[in-house]
Amino acid sequence: MKKLVILVLVAIVPLLSFGKGNTDPSIKWYTMEQAVKLSRENPKKIFIYIYSDNCGWCRRMDGNTFTNDVIVKYLNDNFYPVKINTDTKKDIAVGSKTYKYVAANPDIDAPAYHEFVVFLLQGSLAYPAVAFLDKDLVYMGAVRGYRPPSDFEPLIHYIGDDAYIQNKDFEKYASGFNGQL
Repeated sequence: MKKLVILVLVAIVPLLSFGKGNTDPSIKWYTMEQAVKLSRENPKKIFIYIYSDNCGWCRRMDGNTFTNDVIVKYLNDNFYPVKINTDTKKDIAVGSKTYKYVAANPDIDAPAYHEFVVFLLQGSLAYPAVAFLDKDLVYMGAVRGYRPPSDFEPLIHYIGDDAYIQNKDFEKYASGFNGQL
């Protein structure tokens, strides 16, 4: 009987996933340097996800929002997605500027930080957060806090579709947004 159940499951499971559309339900994450290079070759905005290993809401965003097929497809199609860990010690070059890791200084009770994270979040270090650079690598702004897919979809369309140019009020835009979720 067990063999029959296993055989039936082996036969049915592949059929259940057939026709779901997105065959690779993951975001293609780039390094910042890769995204900058790709944007110069084929201009697109850069989406930057800033997270911390210690952040429960970041893990929830990774496991919920960034695995949603609609979100994954839109980000992959319309942005160069970049994922930056707040603990990175690697230099990050954007345009003519190189951002560095700054070690903690216990003498003055100063924590470690990365200059690029501080720049993106304008000194307000709260995670998770997303930031956007336009096609010319100009900083567009950041949004802090966890967003479920249904709240995240209008945000990425607002930036990705250039809706912010016509409509300066995101809340008004979001309230009338008809997405796929």
